Amino acid sequence: MLLQNLGASLLNNWWALFILIPALGAFANAWRAYREAGGHLTASARSSLFGGLILTLVAAIFLFNLSWGLLGPILLILIGIGIFVNVALPG
Repeated sequence: MLLQNLGASLLNNWWALFILIPALGAFANAWRAYREAGGHLTASARSSLFGGLILTLVAAIFLFNLSWGLLGPILLILIGIGIFVNVALPG
């Protein structure tokens, strides 16, 4: 509160930082699966990567007060690409 009274700009939705915790876990899991597969993107690595991207986008929407109307369709497209890639590519 002191920083706000002094004019420092703080995040209003600071609680959205907690959404980044599972996103970081998903990215770490994707990296682990990538390394274990000898540098190949397996289905496990791709699904973890897309999951991390989706959670990061949701956290960014909350943190920066972005428009769901603008980024909601991008989120749906990202989910669709993630599903399509995991079904279409062998893994």
